[in-house]
Amino acid sequence: MLAHYHGGKAKDDALVDPLGEIEALTLILHGTRDGAIPISSPRLLKSRIPRAFLIYVYDAAYAIEVDQPDYFAGPVEDFLTRGEAFLVNPGTDGRAA
Repeated sequence: MLAHYHGGKAKDDALVDPLGEIEALTLILHGTRDGAIPISSPRLLKSRIPRAFLIYVYDAAYAIEVDQPDYFAGPVEDFLTRGEAFLVNPGTDGRAA
């Protein structure tokens, strides 16, 4: 479909170019097992959106909210509540050594 819609180009410049104009605080989540979105895509978003934060959700595929609902909901809730002051807790549930 890439060749059909974008003439073989991997990114759409008309969508990427204005990313720098986004003024809203932005949270980007990407699953470490996401096979649909290449790792370069969230990195590109992070590099182009001025007030963006990128979090990798361990062991989550494309549907992060389904694969790892707790690891999705926690950071999103904290981000929406605290804005730029949000923190990501590396884990205190006893699973990590």
